Amino acid sequence: MNEPDQGHSRPVSGPAGSHQSAQPHEPQLPELREPDLPRTAKVRPRALRTGWTTGTCASAAAKAAVTALRDQAPQHRVEIPLPSGRRVAFPVESCTYSAQQGTAVVVKDAGDDPDVTHGAQLTATVRWRESVQTMLDLGVVSFVEVGAGKVLSGLVRRIAPDAAAVSAGTPGEIESLLKTL
Repeated sequence: MNEPDQGHSRPVSGPAGSHQSAQPHEPQLPELREPDLPRTAKVRPRALRTGWTTGTCASAAAKAAVTALRDQAPQHRVEIPLPSGRRVAFPVESCTYSAQQGTAVVVKDAGDDPDVTHGAQLTATVRWRESVQTMLDLGVVSFVEVGAGKVLSGLVRRIAPDAAAVSAGTPGEIESLLKTL
């Protein structure tokens, strides 16, 4: 008569003549290691070229569109501030304007990053007078521009001379403005 297993293990022949326990055990996981980089990544004669985020390029297009509307002139290059305080210039791919609106296109440069949005044409259209008039019709009497520059608050003053238009570009100006609201 066969006796039930009493919890004792018996050697079992495994791969390459090794002996393993018949009891269940934790599987051996392979050692983790970093994959080898392609040779071109290891031997790079220069650093990777940095690019710009989609939001930064969209901001540049919006500024070009607003400036074209304000100045009634096409924009070929536009400079915007980065959060770090550094200012960067972008070429404007195309720019059109009329008395009612401005439209500008900036092409995204992702640098050496394999970003799927590299080369995307970021388009901004601004209908400032129409937007300000809609806000006035809704009862808005105070306008606040937050960020570097005073383009938008200047446009509000032209469209609605009786409205209050202020701008706050630095953290200190924003803090002061918040205390007065």
